[in-house]
Amino acid sequence: MTVGNWPVNSGFAFFGPADLDQSQSANYALLQQRSSSGAGTTFLNSPQSIQLPIGNGDKMVIAKSGNIGVGTDDPRGKLDVHGDIRFNARPTRARATATGQAYSRVSGSPGDPTAL
Repeated sequence: MTVGNWPVNSGFAFFGPADLDQSQSANYALLQQRSSSGAGTTFLNSPQSIQLPIGNGDKMVIAKSGNIGVGTDDPRGKLDVHGDIRFNARPTRARATATGQAYSRVSGSPGDPTAL
C-alpha cells in the first residue's frame, strides 16, 4: 500500500495499492482533499464495489452498476433495502407511471412517526 501525496494532484492525500500506476487519475482507493476550498472532503474509489461493513458484515453496498444495497450485498435496483424503512414523513400521494412503475410523494412534519 502507498500513502502520501497523490501524483495526479498534490492537493490530495492518497491511499491505495502500490502496484497501480499512481499517475492515472482513477487509480486510488481513498483520497482526502487538502485545499482550503474542500479540505476534508473524502473520495472512495473502486473498480468493483464499495462495501461498508460493521462487525465484519456488509451493511451497505454501492455496486459497480451504481445500485445501492442496504441489508443486502447484491442490490438489484437503484435503492434495494432489505428490512424495515423508517420515514420521518408520511406519503401524501401515490401514482403509477405509464410504464407501471409506482412512486410516492412524501411530506409531513419532522418527528411524525406515521408508518406507511
